[in-house]
Amino acid sequence: MADKSIEQDYEAIKSDVAQLRSDIADLLKNAQDSGKESIHKTQEDVVEKLKDSSEKVSRQAQEIGGRLVQQHEEKPLMFMIGAFLMGIVLGRIFSNK
Repeated sequence: MADKSIEQDYEAIKSDVAQLRSDIADLLKNAQDSGKESIHKTQEDVVEKLKDSSEKVSRQAQEIGGRLVQQHEEKPLMFMIGAFLMGIVLGRIFSNK
């Protein structure tokens, strides 16, 4: 009789351990799926922010280019003198002397 009780307890523990393994496997699978969804959403957010930033930079570059063209049209001599001086400064910075 004591052997049956011990054997029943052993089978119950064995069953509980198997159920625990199954539960842990399910939890890990759910955590992995949740992590993948989170990573995917983060990637989408990053791509969207990069697109927005690149559009903003593009607009700003176009505005600056427009202002430069306008300044060149209004005061071409001053623009050329400024470009010449900028060339001299950059030449001195990048020269090895």
